[in-house]
Amino acid sequence: MNLMPAKKKKPKKLRKQVKDVKEEIVDLSKKAEKHGKHIGKKHKHKLGWWYRTFGIIAPILSSILTLIVLMILAKCLTFFNDFFMDQVSYVINSNIHWFFIVSLIANYGKYLSEIHPKLAWIISPIFKSIGLTFIAWLFARFFIMLNALFEEGTAFGDFLFHGSQFVGSPLEGGITFFEASTLIDNNLAIIFLIFLVIFYCLSILGKGLDRILHKT
Repeated sequence: MNLMPAKKKKPKKLRKQVKDVKEEIVDLSKKAEKHGKHIGKKHKHKLGWWYRTFGIIAPILSSILTLIVLMILAKCLTFFNDFFMDQVSYVINSNIHWFFIVSLIANYGKYLSEIHPKLAWIISPIFKSIGLTFIAWLFARFFIMLNALFEEGTAFGDFLFHGSQFVGSPLEGGITFFEASTLIDNNLAIIFLIFLVIFYCLSILGKGLDRILHKT
């Protein structure tokens, strides 16, 4: 004979209420998690005060400020009374419009990436490639200055290794500053495409890794 007291079963209504409360708690926790992720994402891509204050004209203002700084720099360089500094000042002044255009493109690229973060992987490589191609063009101008500063036809090897143990070796001589400048100027389109392919490959790779990390 079993003398153990029988367990009282919970009424069906009470069991249903407990189940409903559990489901509501789970549902609320999921909503809270989703809302937290949304807020985090929103703050992550929040525009800076400069873009919030000036909006679409912010890149133009940034480019104008860059232009003013470059013009002041070019003017200050003339006070050194040095041939090389004068050349740098001349390059800045004679190409000030290109500095403004590239600065404007770069600033609008950054602005578009800020307001459309999901499209940043498409937009960013283009503007980065333009920026680096412009830097390559500046290097070409620098080589022209070196060509004017040193003897006509001075080569990289002569410039780098003159008076050292490398003089008379295969490292001596080579391409001249003028030839290097011409080579860059004639292949700017190819340089741009090379940078573009590299940045798109890196962007696609980064996007793929980001998806994998989010899945795990």
